[in-house]
Amino acid sequence: MEEVRKQNIDVVNISSAGQGVSQQEYLAMKMNTRSVFFVAAGNENKNMDLSDNKFYPACYPLNNIR
Repeated sequence: MEEVRKQNIDVVNISSAGQGVSQQEYLAMKMNTRSVFFVAAGNENKNMDLSDNKFYPACYPLNNIR
């Protein structure tokens, strides 16, 4: 994420996902407001709006995540 910030990268694809929250990942994405992150949302065909089905980083409440 530091390279994303340093190089002013506009679009980032993140193909990893999991049910665990990473505070470090969340803060890095939050700080990179110039970048848009396209992130994986899991392959389990589950409704991520339900609290038991959250996948991260897709479920971080950030405006720069798609």
